[in-house]
Amino acid sequence: MIAENSGDNRWGIWKKQSINDNKSGKVKTFFALLGKEIIGEVTLIFEKSELNALRVNKEYEGKGVASELVKFVENWAIGRGIKYLIIGVEPCEVRNMQIYFHWGYTDFVESKHETLINEEILVLYYKKDLRRNK
Repeated sequence: MIAENSGDNRWGIWKKQSINDNKSGKVKTFFALLGKEIIGEVTLIFEKSELNALRVNKEYEGKGVASELVKFVENWAIGRGIKYLIIGVEPCEVRNMQIYFHWGYTDFVESKHETLINEEILVLYYKKDLRRNK
């Protein structure tokens, strides 16, 4: 992902922060692999029970990679007693919102203006109760 956005220095900042947060135990990043190639990722922020930075390489979009990755994280979370997960989406990302609803992230939590390195965006947060899957 960083290589695809080499002209955007925010990616280097996010990489460093992600590594530090994983080392400190604040988050856990999960990867989808095809052989040794990383084709997708998502990060679980423990403090908020939030899925963040869900990404799949363009050539693998629409092939179930994100669905499998999120399902894996949900099962991992259930195994550790996490009762729900939250995911955020910008209102303009209608396709992503539809996918999240399909996955069961339908309970509206809140809307917040988030600042991402000098850029303010509106994010809608939805929750999925993992206990409903049992």
